[in-house]
Amino acid sequence: MYDVIYTKPEVSEKIIKLIIDRWPNAAVHTTMVLGKARLDVTIRDVSEDEFYSAAMVDGYALACKGLQVLMTDKDFGPRVDHWIALAEKMKEEKNEACI
Repeated sequence: MYDVIYTKPEVSEKIIKLIIDRWPNAAVHTTMVLGKARLDVTIRDVSEDEFYSAAMVDGYALACKGLQVLMTDKDFGPRVDHWIALAEKMKEEKNEACI
């Protein structure tokens, strides 16, 4: 899985931590572009389904450029519904683990 995330510099470290905590093998390279932090994220053996649903749970999905491109695809509707369902399942599992 590869994606580019553009975000405010002050939140980039939080996003990096969320990604690395979830996928310790993730490679995240940061550069500054026009006052924004650009995070190049590469994660082996992680599908779009898993990455984007986790990004929804963790709160950085709309900053993912790959997701923004997919949103222009007319067949995107069923895929986002699937990712939302996966995100809801992840949230439930996370909440159950905290009980």
